[in-house]
Amino acid sequence: MSILFFCCSSDRKKIELIRPVKTGQVFLSASEPVDMLSGSVVAGSEASPSFTVPGLLKKIYVHEGEFVKTGALIAEIDAADYQSAAIAAESKYNQVNAEVGRVEELFKKNSVAKNEYEKAIAGRQSIASLYETTQNQLKATKLYAPISGIVQSIDAGLYQSVIPGVGVVTIVNTSTLSVQTNISSALLVKKNDFKSFVGYSNFVKEPVPLKLNYISPKANNNQLYKMLLDIDGKYLKNLAPGMSMEIKLTHQASKKQEFSISLQAVFNENGKDFVWIVDAEKMTVSKREISTENLNKEGRIVVLDGLDGSETIVTAGVSKLEEGQKIRILQQ
Repeated sequence: MSILFFCCSSDRKKIELIRPVKTGQVFLSASEPVDMLSGSVVAGSEASPSFTVPGLLKKIYVHEGEFVKTGALIAEIDAADYQSAAIAAESKYNQVNAEVGRVEELFKKNSVAKNEYEKAIAGRQSIASLYETTQNQLKATKLYAPISGIVQSIDAGLYQSVIPGVGVVTIVNTSTLSVQTNISSALLVKKNDFKSFVGYSNFVKEPVPLKLNYISPKANNNQLYKMLLDIDGKYLKNLAPGMSMEIKLTHQASKKQEFSISLQAVFNENGKDFVWIVDAEKMTVSKREISTENLNKEGRIVVLDGLDGSETIVTAGVSKLEEGQKIRILQQ
């Protein structure tokens, strides 16, 4: 009888054992994926003006480091041949124009056949085109700055032959700066979800706000797409073209609700993840299986299935609990 009473008393004590635990809530959030990119600071605009006609470089009017304004004369080539051609074309045009004038007067008096009149008009149009071409070529012997900025380099030497399309100088405008980087095709297809850009530089103490300017529609030889981001003007003082900058790209939050919980709340049995759900009225716990993903940016584990967000869960002491275990909450 004594032994039986002792055994029953022991079982009762085991069942009524109350475990102290800590609890927490399920977090509801929206996921905002983040990508880190490497880029470099570039001038807001850059130009390498070139002649449109060939010739011998006669004069360069600027030097490296000089600030030039839009329209300033940069250089000129030897214009002797172009000037001679323009003078000859002008003389020929004046002569033909005078002759056509006489033909027009005669045509009005019906003294010249219509086909002769039309031939004269066509001849004047042809010589007028030649005259205009030679005048344009003469003007093209002088090169002007297309933008305002600092002359970064002189790319041609005096008395050297220059050819159309080859830059003579390089001008950079540093009144505005941008950051250039490259993105993969996987990121390109998500461009409509790009939310914000922030730059980090060793030469600026605080994060630098960036604004999307341009994404190239065509990939380069490395199958990457160029992306240009404008730098807020108040941060230009300590930045210069060529400096490196890290870029934080934040995407739009996912429309799907995301549940996350403390990593310490999850325990594993037979390869499956579980949490202890607290019954606030009975002060007991019950085991529930959940499906999990990776950690989010707050360091909590993302729950894909098994929770609806209303639960209170055990966050500390999970390894010592059993199904239906009575608990005492140490800290909410």
